Amino acid sequence: MPRKGWRLCSRAIAFAALLLCLVPSEPGQVRAQDRVIRPQLYGAVWHDGAVFTYDSEGLLQRWEPEAQVGIPVETPGLVHSICDLRGQLFVATLNTGNEKIIRLSRRTSDGWEDVAHLDVSEAGRPVGLACNEEEPLLLTANAVNFAFSGRQVSVSGLEPRMSGDAVLFQQSETLWLGFDLGEFGGGLHSIDLASGRFSGSVTPDNREQCEGLCGPVHGILEDPADASCIIVAIGLAHFIEQGFLARMCPDGAENIRSIAVTPSRSRRETAAFTALARRGDRAFALARGVVHIRDQSGEFETFSLDLATWPFEQRFDWSNEDVVIIDGDPIQREDKYTYTWLLVARPEASDAN
Repeated sequence: MPRKGWRLCSRAIAFAALLLCLVPSEPGQVRAQDRVIRPQLYGAVWHDGAVFTYDSEGLLQRWEPEAQVGIPVETPGLVHSICDLRGQLFVATLNTGNEKIIRLSRRTSDGWEDVAHLDVSEAGRPVGLACNEEEPLLLTANAVNFAFSGRQVSVSGLEPRMSGDAVLFQQSETLWLGFDLGEFGGGLHSIDLASGRFSGSVTPDNREQCEGLCGPVHGILEDPADASCIIVAIGLAHFIEQGFLARMCPDGAENIRSIAVTPSRSRRETAAFTALARRGDRAFALARGVVHIRDQSGEFETFSLDLATWPFEQRFDWSNEDVVIIDGDPIQREDKYTYTWLLVARPEASDAN
């Protein structure tokens, strides 16, 4: 099931849990033990010396280092996606009025600066936000919108069922997008920014670990070992678990990391990779409580989280000097392969903000 497809189901579960147990919380604060009455974290970035997250209800929160309590941050509307570009925090929001407007806003010392706004009736619903090149890109169902230059590229061929939420990564004149549709797949796709042409899911040579790059995609970033390639985190847990790290290069795709699940319910069961982050010349990928680190040589090293020692109220692991590890939904912690984990790269000394 897609991540936002869980919303109605999770609300029903939350209501049932609320009848059994009400946990008081301080006004204006969000605590990990209050999961039964609050939404799941969907995305996170490092900004202004803290981690900023948004959740399934469109709320933005700030988490100071070492904190297990989030502080709500007022936004121009319900947050759809966030990103940080060279120390500037951008949010794409939807208003709650009759006239549906998508706003792209930049955080300032005085609040929020309006960078762009689009009418949903013309642009289509928001799909995702990318901040890894010169300017933020806001993808809607009908167009790629460049925040600073005002350039707009009409998109053709984006299938209606794919106009959900996506993780985005810009690579020069190619915009990569990965969808998470749960058991219905999702896949890695691309948009040619010169023509606006949308290309469907691509397929690696090794189809034994997953049906190509058609599975749910949870992250895309540049491969530290080759700047012409991207790394894609793929993972699905539906009856059995399947996932791997793929590398897509100009000459094709390959499986570069696959971890067998033991004990396994199937010969083909492999760990779902559910988060990606890049810090300097290393990429960090998370699967089943293990962080896999890929460097410029293309080799991997790992370290594990001792999830059994985490108290329920712990949601953030601040102990690593490279990445902050976030449990987006502690109530599902026993399922180590769920999609709720997030990785946030800490800034390097040269670009700390």
